[in-house]
Amino acid sequence: MLPKIKITCTIAVLLLAAAAGFGAPALTAPPAQWAEFTRDAVAKGDFAGLRDSIADRLRSEVPASVGVAAQVEQPAVALAVAQWRFLHDVLAGDSASLATVAKGNSGTEFLQWLLTNREALEEYLNITSVLKISDKRTYGLEGWRDIWYADGASRDPGLWRRVAEACATAFSAPRAHATPKERYDFYRESEKAGELVPYFQKALPFELALTVHADGRGNDELEWAQDVTPKDKKDQKAVGNYGHSLVSYRLDNYRGQTVQGPEYFDRKYNDLGNIMEYGSVCGGISHMNMTVTNAHGVPAFTVGQPGHCAYVWKSDDKTWSGGNFVSGWMETHDSHQQPFWLSHLSANINLVSAAVESPGFAKCERLRWLASVWREKDAHAAYEVLSLATAADPMHWQAWHERIDAASGWDRASNKDWRTMAAEITAAFPKYPAAMTDLLTAVEPKKVLASYTDKERAAYAAAVARQLTSVPSGEQWDLLNDCWDGWFGRQLTDIGIPEKSLKDVLAAKSTTAWETVPVAKRPAVEGLYLAVLPAVESNSAIFKNVSASWLSLIANDGKAGATAAAYFQGRLAKASDLREIEMLADAVLSATRKSADARADLVALIRKRVESVKKLDPGHIDSLLGLLSRYDFREGSAIGKWEPGKFSGGSEQNVEWDITSLLAKASGDYSLHLNFRWAAGAPLAVKSVHLLEDGKELSVDSQAETADNALRPAIVTLRLPKPKAGAKYTVQATATGSSDSAGIVLARAEPVAIFNKEDWAGVGGWGGKEIRAAPEVTDGWHEMEFDVTKQLQQAGPVFVLFKYNSYSSPRVMNVRVFVDGQEVSSDLHSCNPISGANTMYSLRLPVAKNGAKVTVKALFTHADGWGTVYVRKQEQTAKGKTA
Repeated sequence: MLPKIKITCTIAVLLLAAAAGFGAPALTAPPAQWAEFTRDAVAKGDFAGLRDSIADRLRSEVPASVGVAAQVEQPAVALAVAQWRFLHDVLAGDSASLATVAKGNSGTEFLQWLLTNREALEEYLNITSVLKISDKRTYGLEGWRDIWYADGASRDPGLWRRVAEACATAFSAPRAHATPKERYDFYRESEKAGELVPYFQKALPFELALTVHADGRGNDELEWAQDVTPKDKKDQKAVGNYGHSLVSYRLDNYRGQTVQGPEYFDRKYNDLGNIMEYGSVCGGISHMNMTVTNAHGVPAFTVGQPGHCAYVWKSDDKTWSGGNFVSGWMETHDSHQQPFWLSHLSANINLVSAAVESPGFAKCERLRWLASVWREKDAHAAYEVLSLATAADPMHWQAWHERIDAASGWDRASNKDWRTMAAEITAAFPKYPAAMTDLLTAVEPKKVLASYTDKERAAYAAAVARQLTSVPSGEQWDLLNDCWDGWFGRQLTDIGIPEKSLKDVLAAKSTTAWETVPVAKRPAVEGLYLAVLPAVESNSAIFKNVSASWLSLIANDGKAGATAAAYFQGRLAKASDLREIEMLADAVLSATRKSADARADLVALIRKRVESVKKLDPGHIDSLLGLLSRYDFREGSAIGKWEPGKFSGGSEQNVEWDITSLLAKASGDYSLHLNFRWAAGAPLAVKSVHLLEDGKELSVDSQAETADNALRPAIVTLRLPKPKAGAKYTVQATATGSSDSAGIVLARAEPVAIFNKEDWAGVGGWGGKEIRAAPEVTDGWHEMEFDVTKQLQQAGPVFVLFKYNSYSSPRVMNVRVFVDGQEVSSDLHSCNPISGANTMYSLRLPVAKNGAKVTVKALFTHADGWGTVYVRKQEQTAKGKTA
């Protein structure tokens, strides 16, 4: 009697379900019933009816509540939501798709197997979640069916089922030279032959799809790629770069035909063999590397860079590496073979990996699929489920976009809901600025920002800015600049900066934008800058950009300028290391607009602060000292001025100043630095500046500079040889201004030395052995000392030169003069002697002390080459003493 009772109960359950308006059995029914129901619907070919019945059952039995997160983990619910999502997506692209698949070899049996196999469905859907594939998936599913029919291994859990799923997605639409089954068979045979790297065995489903696509090339080409790769290059890391050795870089073939034209390959198909034979440029080289990599079972795809084609491959279990790169990740765009989340910036492949490898990925996916069931009927319910999905896997970008979409479709979504999403997005993507700013773009306008007071908006902006600029080094730091302007620009326009002025404001080139901001809104704009600046101090480049933007914007507002100056000077007073000093210096000096002397005083103060810093980084030193030299001018050094009336609007004119008296006491070669300091009226655009001796040109600086109300120094530099007695020296500027333009020209002359060997004395040298033996005073920097007592006996200028003599060169920095062990002068810039630039150091011996020991110390990084350190000889007087 038991079998009869069981049958009777089954019929009763089905009748009750039908009476309740559902075609599907209860989710709590025995699993066999659901499987029977599914197989019956497939046999009848009623795929749309199956989809709708499943949706009705899910909405009835799986309410959008907190408990749903546990319910989707139950096998019956998990299978139902996977079935629904599969049916929904496939039928949306082609309503006849599954009917077509069912007509092939054992097609009905394949679909019955697939739709009752939760793991296989989930693996397939996981790929389609992150990779953008064709809406019409019929061709790929037919290929999967053929694989399933021919190879029993593809039905079992594990590698070959994942490969079959990958082939079904990578070949969802036809590719020219291979079918899904042919590609599957190639990898099956390659694995047996030992041609695939070990990682292929454990690759994730989406990674396998990025492998088997192999640019749609035929299997014969992949086999060729395996054959030409030597055994010692078949590991995962080496195989990614081996393709370089197969292709010569050529722009034209043997007949002079360009590689960009149809005749380059003599009208042959550009298969890998022909690419090797004929050579190619970046595209052929990158495609060769990618395909060789794919042929050995490693995920890879080609990408674009400005005017260039590169590629990306997975070089170990955790690392996506760039190949044939000529630009950084920030300028690396797209995934040519298989787009993925935010693949317009290729580095976001790391975001995909992080989301898919998250412990909550499977739960997030199931909740997404359930939410899509609810989204058809109830956007609020979908929003609630998607809130749980993003909590399960916060880095799941697609889940976030679906949650935002659901909130947009829910009329009663509150300001609190939108604020909550913005806060959660900000917290979720500390490593992925492109994802963060992309999602915030969808929630901020009219959803978040409009609901804030000015104070709340500033606090919100600071929180986002802090997260954006905390991207860890080695992650997506280099994508930040690509994301920052769009996000920060939106904050500025929302708070009152005109859209048409935004580009100039961000570029620190605004001249009129502040006047168009309502007076009542200006405190809010200042508050935004004051809130954001402390939040971005971990990123010096962003801090400098925001500082410059603010100072340019308020250039004509004395009160706002005073606020900014007080902020930056206060922050400088608290700076604790060289990086902070260098980061703040430009803003402090630019904000100080009282006079050139006030800036020069600050320059002296900053130099004094720098000299007290023990751990000196050459990059920050060079940048800082170069900046300070641009502001180190005093009012008393003016060589002349330009006044209203000197220039007529729009016309290029010359103006000349006599500097003969300035050179009256000059005794050597100098660099003459000129600062065109704006005082009033329109900007002065300086095209070129010439140094003339008795009307004959000696040197010229043709670097265009502009002097305007931002008061940022417009600096030109002229080389001034030792002046001749009785000659007249003039400076002539070619510039464009307006009739009201006015300003002064400040000058600063610095002695320079030219290397004529007879004028210099060698005082020692360096080599790899000597550098290693010297004390290491800071990380990677060794201090060497040279006795110059015999060469330096008189107070005055000191010139030290580092001249390389061999094939490698250290970095050199922080050159100092000591008298009896006490430092008396320093020049902190860094140089690389092999480059021949910046190798001259200008110092000063302030006092001459009989019997004192004078030494020069410098910091060197390690190098195996060698070189010589020279000191310029001091001129001898007639009595044999130095002058």
